[in-house]
Amino acid sequence: RGALYRRPVTLRYRTLDGWKITRKIEPFTLLTYRDGLYVLARQGTKKGPRMRLYAVDRILEADLHRKEQFSVPASYRPEDFFRGSLGLWQTDKRAQHIRVAFDADVVDVVKERQWPGIEGWEEIEDGRWAMDLKVPVTPEVVTWIITWGRAAEVLAPKTLRRRVQSELEAALAQYG
Repeated sequence: RGALYRRPVTLRYRTLDGWKITRKIEPFTLLTYRDGLYVLARQGTKKGPRMRLYAVDRILEADLHRKEQFSVPASYRPEDFFRGSLGLWQTDKRAQHIRVAFDADVVDVVKERQWPGIEGWEEIEDGRWAMDLKVPVTPEVVTWIITWGRAAEVLAPKTLRRRVQSELEAALAQYG
């Protein structure tokens, strides 16, 4: 109702690390992503209003402020909040150049999609294709690369390559 009627809502919310917090928000948009429902909301902070994303599954309670109303700026576009990110994960980190090599047998599938931050493709000498992206390195970037299994290899940056390698080694150790 908050998003539909432009009414503020006070949430009691469980964070990813288990904290229970209370926040008054102005819910602008409801959205789905990978079978999850999320609220994109404006929230007042010490530095001024800021857009935040809340997973509906982690909302413990929600109280609608029936006598208050907020307005959405005419310039608001939800897609602007996610621009340059590979998924929903938000970070204050700056975008980095990422280079991932894909095997020839999957490259057509990868090329069919529109990827945020894509800078281009280049065929490399071993017959694979390298995709160049400029996005923040978030946990979603790591899991996205891992989903391609042996068909993808991080070429740059070395820090991302080590993160993917570490995740794969930890997963393999569970089966050892």
